[in-house]
Amino acid sequence: MLDNHLVTPGSLNSAEDVDEAVHHVTTAIQSAAWAATPAPILPIGSQVVPVSVREKVKERRQLRRRWQTTRNPDDKAKFNRASKELKDILSNIRNTAVNKYLSDLTPTHATDDSLWKAARRVRRMEEPNPPIKNSTDSWARTDKEKADVFAQHMKEVFQPWPGPDLPQLSNCSASSINQESHRIEPFTKTEIVDVITDELHPKKAPGYDLITGKVLKNSTRKCVIILQLIFNAILLLGCFPQGWKVAHIVMILKPG
Repeated sequence: MLDNHLVTPGSLNSAEDVDEAVHHVTTAIQSAAWAATPAPILPIGSQVVPVSVREKVKERRQLRRRWQTTRNPDDKAKFNRASKELKDILSNIRNTAVNKYLSDLTPTHATDDSLWKAARRVRRMEEPNPPIKNSTDSWARTDKEKADVFAQHMKEVFQPWPGPDLPQLSNCSASSINQESHRIEPFTKTEIVDVITDELHPKKAPGYDLITGKVLKNSTRKCVIILQLIFNAILLLGCFPQGWKVAHIVMILKPG
């Protein structure tokens, strides 16, 4: 749970204090989200297999063992007949499931626009995943080789912005105030609430902390107050929390 006593206006006097506050609020939000999310109930083993299928599989195995022992053409015919019947049963089950899925599709928000999503999946062409060239002009073909090429590219592209030497995070304190931050007005609770309400998309992928827009939209007033204190401490100290400097980058192949 969020504890106001751990994050107060007078408690964020250094970068270490801000890091601890970010860790506290992140852990509290994650714990609350996981506790409020019901675990999916997945059928296991025989629960997903109809009785008719289990019986037919058992019969088919018995006929196969008998034919492998006797090599009698009549036993082989019975085994083939059981195999075809099993195939027909499985085909009917698949067709019934597909028909139910199609009949349940609707374009409404209540079903998460399932009709349009299904149509997009059908119309989307399968894009090949071609090899890419690495720094030695050879081709990266496996997934690991491609990942290494992208990682090296990201390392070269995302470099610190050139500028004057900035104080290290561990050396930031209330006495090393960033003068540029004086021209920035402190954040208000209304501004933070407006951004969470109007600008955060609930279905966007979360960051490294796994906190989604939907989770933040359900956050409490206490959470907003703590975020306000952290944001304003960042402006005052001129330091950015270590926990918010970590990104999880996923490369997605786009059409074309």
